[in-house]
Amino acid sequence: MLAPPGAGKGTQGERIAARYGVPHISSGDIFRDETARQTPLGKQLSAYLDRGDLVPDDLVLSLIKDRIVAAAKESGGYVLDGFPRNLAQAEAAAQFARETNTSAQAVVYLDAPASPAAARTARTTRRRSPGTALRCTPSTRSRWWTTTRHAGSSSRSTPPRRWTP
Repeated sequence: MLAPPGAGKGTQGERIAARYGVPHISSGDIFRDETARQTPLGKQLSAYLDRGDLVPDDLVLSLIKDRIVAAAKESGGYVLDGFPRNLAQAEAAAQFARETNTSAQAVVYLDAPASPAAARTARTTRRRSPGTALRCTPSTRSRWWTTTRHAGSSSRSTPPRRWTP
């Protein structure tokens, strides 16, 4: 599932996962859980998240891989939400799929207008408990804007180009 923040990846990912009886693997949920539990990886995550920086690929992959492998073995599939976010992560996900004898059956891109998605993100941020709120720094605003623009397009209203691996 690919979409800008606040577009509904979590909601739709959970629905799709329930429909097909497979786990919903959300990088955001994993990050929040690890930081809340103050695990060693969670402490590393906090340093990046508190600055509004993107989490490095090696850290993301170390948190996601075991869950993908387990889901493939136990359930025969999974719904990924918020992962992969770049080409290196996509290549790693393809390698995980080869290792577990699974493959991507579909990629879902949720298109959402910028202002409603931003409003949803702001509401979600206000509902989080203290210490888990997202910080809206210039870096996170820039990342939000970047993720709302379609790859290879100068206009947000242009649909994404078809991508074939």
